[in-house]
Amino acid sequence: MRILPAIARFQVKIIAICGDADSTLAKNAHVFLDVNIEQEACPLNLAPTSSTTVMLALGDALAMVLLEARGFQKEDFAKFHPGRHDWAQFAHARPSGDAAARGAGAGRVRIPGFATC
Repeated sequence: MRILPAIARFQVKIIAICGDADSTLAKNAHVFLDVNIEQEACPLNLAPTSSTTVMLALGDALAMVLLEARGFQKEDFAKFHPGRHDWAQFAHARPSGDAAARGAGAGRVRIPGFATC
């Protein structure tokens, strides 16, 4: 991995999230988070199904831990989101209740030729 020497110059910590403890990245990381899976959910074991789910769950868990550790608030989300101008209106929003309270079609997607889901 050609990027590792460049990262080392900045003296930053590397957290590796991968499924191979023997990989170059894992061996050069300060912290290694193992997301190895035995088999994908795909019957052919080809399509990334289980592996992407594990990565998503780990990413979400890390994000929530950091959110709490840093005291991240709604106002911070609006400030740091790339589309912050669009999200700024939600910084002080409150949950509006269940889907029934928001209207009959809330939460539904209509795709021509398919049933409403």
